[in-house]
Amino acid sequence: KGARKSVKVALGGDGADEIFGGYVNFQAAQFASLMALLSKSSGSLLRRLLDYLPTSDHYMSIKFRLHQLSKGFGYPPILQNCLWMSAFDEQEKRDLWQSDIEINDNVKLTFNEILGEAKDISPQVINSFMLMFKRTYLPNHILTKMDRASMYNSLEVRSPMLAKSIEDFSTSIPTSWKVSGF
Repeated sequence: KGARKSVKVALGGDGADEIFGGYVNFQAAQFASLMALLSKSSGSLLRRLLDYLPTSDHYMSIKFRLHQLSKGFGYPPILQNCLWMSAFDEQEKRDLWQSDIEINDNVKLTFNEILGEAKDISPQVINSFMLMFKRTYLPNHILTKMDRASMYNSLEVRSPMLAKSIEDFSTSIPTSWKVSGF
């Protein structure tokens, strides 16, 4: 709304995190194989222990990160990202649904469908996560919100990071240049 007071077209940074590895999930993916070795029950135990810590109002607090990451303990690395992004863990889903309703986890199905159709996907978990974000989270959440907010204010927002040349450049550089360490 503030931008529209002085301009009709704005540039946004949408897509940069997805193609250059800017999300915390991509850093965590470096440890996905280790998390797969942990038991699912260790993830439940960690979440219960975290409940005793004070709640933080900091964005992406350590408590929040550990809580989300623990949802992927004991699962194959390729599915962990879906679980990390989930609002509910498997037990919470069962508790929420009536016992006579079968839980259909469409997120995992969609993830497998997308990765199954990708011919150029790298076997690296981080690259798989980045592909998933580009094909689902970016168009279905990030771009949708930006489009609605800008249209509501009669502002055109363009996303230069989504230009084919920028994405081609991103895929040409090693993953280790995009995501390394913490």
